Amino acid sequence: MLGDQIVFMGILETLRVRHGLEKVDVAYVDDELNPFRAHGEYWNTRIEAKRAMFAMHELLPELGEIHHFVRDSEFVGFFNDTYDKYIHWPGFVKGRLWPSYDGIQLDFSAGSKTYSPDGTGLHHIKTPLNDFVELNGYLPRLRLPKGLSLEVKEKMRPEMVGFEKAVTCSVRHNEHDTARNTPKGAWVDFFREMRGSGIKFFVCSHDGEQEHFRDFEGDLVFTKDLNFEWQEDLAVMEFSRCVLFPNGGLMSWPWFAGIPSITFGRMPCPYNHFSRLEGMEHGGQLGFAGQLTKQCWGEYDSGTMIKEFNDLDEKIIKTGRANPWST
Repeated sequence: MLGDQIVFMGILETLRVRHGLEKVDVAYVDDELNPFRAHGEYWNTRIEAKRAMFAMHELLPELGEIHHFVRDSEFVGFFNDTYDKYIHWPGFVKGRLWPSYDGIQLDFSAGSKTYSPDGTGLHHIKTPLNDFVELNGYLPRLRLPKGLSLEVKEKMRPEMVGFEKAVTCSVRHNEHDTARNTPKGAWVDFFREMRGSGIKFFVCSHDGEQEHFRDFEGDLVFTKDLNFEWQEDLAVMEFSRCVLFPNGGLMSWPWFAGIPSITFGRMPCPYNHFSRLEGMEHGGQLGFAGQLTKQCWGEYDSGTMIKEFNDLDEKIIKTGRANPWST
């Protein structure tokens, strides 16, 4: 969900640039009575993640007003009262109600760019990203709060003594969605085999997930042991050669920060609902994310990880991209 929220912010920034707007307003709706609220009470236990969700607007370069609603009906009133003030998603007409899932049939076909409820096309959520890159050749960037990156680099410095490069990884442990969890065996072997490579791995997690992976061995440090929160984790990525993530967490930040990345998703693609929902092109790749972004789908082991890591590193070398840690 954190990754989804980053994507939402990236879409807002892309639309702001596309339409030449000065600011982006953000509205949060957290209605406990909404039947589609993810995981119900479980979401209330993810304190750190929920706090991060309601702070993602800080990544927007040009932020306007922030609105908070605790009932869907409150947002419906706001939406209709301010309808003429905003640019609207295709098909979102005045008088629309929330929750809006009832009676809508969505087209999740692989590569589909639109949904078609009741014969009216609703753009796929990533359509603005694909269209902007196709037209302009780049994706608008999100940003971290001023000064944060330099503060994080100073805190990373003692861990980087004797190492040439940093790489950010993430681990995932979610009892409610186990299909996307980190397979410990593959990652344990990967870290062991990467010892002595001159790379220091910074491992991100949230809400205590790192405690499930304390048996990791190698040239690594858990960012939680440095007292880093989600924003600091994003800053660590900015100083990283690349980012290695499971299919979850903060995996989408590299897309909007220009950072090479690999997503290791255990669910097969392109035949699963997640990849179709993501609007990926054939083969399970995100066209808008660039040549230095790779989506790897299906079960994997350390051999797969090392191969994909080395392949990406070769691509990085060919582009002439400088080592972020040394610049």
